[in-house]
Amino acid sequence: MSSERNNMSALVEASNHVRTLGGGRGPVKEQLRIAHGKLRKWFSFNRVRDLFHADERCHVWAEEIDTLRREVNIEEKAARDEFKLLCERIATLEARLGVGSQDPDFYRPQADGLRASVHLDGRVRRTLDQE
Repeated sequence: MSSERNNMSALVEASNHVRTLGGGRGPVKEQLRIAHGKLRKWFSFNRVRDLFHADERCHVWAEEIDTLRREVNIEEKAARDEFKLLCERIATLEARLGVGSQDPDFYRPQADGLRASVHLDGRVRRTLDQE
């Protein structure tokens, strides 16, 4: 009973990781294609599909969970790096526009548009500032 519960929690974790690697949006077939593209070195398409759908008939091995965790961490680091780069670009553009040194209302629509295009979130910003 305990091993079934452990496998089920591992299966749910694996499913979440595969869904994260698949992008989490759009049609399921597209998410599966994207996830398989990132995991093709380790998993067949059928294995990715079974993990994505959390098929109760499949067993999840510790090595598989480790591989999925590693790949998700790589994806998250790349996203953080890209976010940091976008923040730097916005700061550079704000400096070029002279935001703060000139009439702030003149450039506000452009600066607000740049900020909105990155979809800044206070939680994400705090996470980046802490690193």
